[in-house]
Amino acid sequence: MREVLYLLKILVLGIFFSGMVFTKNIILDCEVTLVGIEGKDKASNNTEIIDINLKAKTIFFGTEAIPYKLKNKIRVYEGIYFKGNKRTFAIENKLVIDKKSFQSSLNKNVWDNKAISVNSYSYFDCKRRN
Repeated sequence: MREVLYLLKILVLGIFFSGMVFTKNIILDCEVTLVGIEGKDKASNNTEIIDINLKAKTIFFGTEAIPYKLKNKIRVYEGIYFKGNKRTFAIENKLVIDKKSFQSSLNKNVWDNKAISVNSYSYFDCKRRN
């Protein structure tokens, strides 16, 4: 009986501490490379912060901490920010972060009267903050 209680305590503590690991945020410091409409790279001195909150299932992006809905996929974290209605006017941003290298890309779309009127890309060279 003692062995069962001992194993039960270990199991409960293991679940508790493994849950704590997943509640931590992954914070990335990123250097930005902009890509113009013609597809040419533009150097940028800008930096951005990407905060992946696994518990809240949200990615907070940039200095304004815009909340992206997190989709935790096998190889990437994918964040979607959508505001509006595609039939009239909407903003739709998709942020993709590689889980191993933390290289990231942001695709920004503006929908105006059922059509995409602006489509721009940014790439981020990110390092995990300790």
